[in-house]
Order: sequence, then C-alpha cells, then structure tokens
Amino acid sequence: MYPSIFGISYIHAYGFFAGVAIVASIYVATKLGIQSGLKEKYLTRLCIVGVVFGLIGGRLLYEIQNYEYFLKHPIDILLISQGGLTIYGAIILAMISWIIFIRIYKMPMLKTLDVLFVSVPLGLGIGRMGCFCAGCCYGKAVLDSTGNVITTAALAPWYAMKFPSDVGSIGPTDHYVYPAQLIEVIYNLLIFAGLMIFRKKFQKHDGQATWLFLVLYGVCRSIAEIYRGDDIDRGFFISGYLSTSQAISIPIVLFALYMLIFYKSPSKIK
Repeated sequence: MYPSIFGISYIHAYGFFAGVAIVASIYVATKLGIQSGLKEKYLTRLCIVGVVFGLIGGRLLYEIQNYEYFLKHPIDILLISQGGLTIYGAIILAMISWIIFIRIYKMPMLKTLDVLFVSVPLGLGIGRMGCFCAGCCYGKAVLDSTGNVITTAALAPWYAMKFPSDVGSIGPTDHYVYPAQLIEVIYNLLIFAGLMIFRKKFQKHDGQATWLFLVLYGVCRSIAEIYRGDDIDRGFFISGYLSTSQAISIPIVLFALYMLIFYKSPSKIK
C-alpha cells in the first residue's frame, strides 16, 4: 500500500521487493541445482540470464499491451521501478533464454529446467508484494448487495482493501477493492511449497516439476484474473471477457498438462 520503503521517497517498494525476489530465487535454484549434481557456475549464469531476459520480456509485453501510451510517452519505457512488468512475458522469454543457454552449456535440459522453475513461484510471490505496495495490479471494486461500489469502511467486508490517498499509490483510493496482489502472493507461495514437496516425494521423471508449475500457475493466474481491476494496464485478448494472461494460459496449460500426463523422460529421479 505504500510505494516507498520506510517513507524514503527514492527507495521504491516495487524495486525493493523485486530485488529480494531475484536474490531468493537465485539462492533456491542454486541450492537445488547443486543437490541435483549440476555445476554451480553454470547455474548462477543461467539465473542471471533468466533475470535479464525476464525483465526484458516482462517489460516488452507490458509495452505491447499499452503501446498507445508509450508512443506518446517514450521516455517512460525504461521506468520500471514503480511497476510495469507482465509476468508471462518474463516467464516466456526467460524460458527461451534458458533453453538456449542450457544447450550451450551442455547441461541436462529437463533436470535444469526443473531446478529453475521450482524457484520461480517463490520470486513471483515475493515480487507481488512490490505490486501490493505500489498499488499496481489492483483488484476489482467490491460491490454491496445492491451492486454499488463500496466506499466506506462500515460497509466493506473483511477481505476488502482501500489504498491510502496521500502516498502516491497507483491503485484507486476512493473505493474498496479485492486484494488481488495478495491473492497472487498466496497462490505463488503455495505453488512453491507444493513443488518443493512434489520434487522431494513424488517426482519420478525429469521435467515433471516444470510441467506441474506451468499447469498450476496457468490455472491459478486465470482464476486470479477474474478479481483484477486494472483492465487498461493488463490488456484483453477478447475485450471484457478474456484477458491477455488468460489467453496465454490456455495453450500453456494444455501443453504442460499433456506433457505431465503422457511424456515420460528417459531420465528418472533417483
């Protein structure tokens, strides 16, 4: 809810939590990779590559979705400290870069992707706290029983939230909304915990953790989109019905579900 850390204007909460998310993800990926017998120096390079191309992909898709604004304000293209990254753009370009560099380093493809993707939802969960503080990616307006927008605390249900009006928040400050960012924090951290358990107790073949992440994230993200209220920023594939993220989720979930059920990697987990 507060865009700055400790009230210091030049320390943006969005950038702070993004930094924490990156460090935490790299740490987890490196630890898991070493446990899986992968070389640490290559893992670190892959993490850095993923961060760089993830930021580029996330920003690029966001700018494509909001191209009319950026044509008028080209100087804002590089201003990401207060928001403006699309998760699917980051995931897709990071995955492409990982596949390329895994081949260059001659590492086992699916085993390496498993290590990397298990750490991704941890970073996403932490990063969404930055969205919560900045006010971007906010939820839909909460309505009362008559269909009117709730503006007073007396009528607001326990889960509704309202952004403060005096701190420069991006989110709406005149009415209560669904806590969309916190919903995404929770499901991403649950996915991370679930993948860690799955990897330890249930995974039989390399690649299964990757496919499971893509299925779980795609389904959870599609549901979370229903409660999002930043319609202009996130974009729609079918206006008012199917958001860009939901449209991207459909083929990804179907492909990953097929791979999870039917594909058996020749490399088994020992």
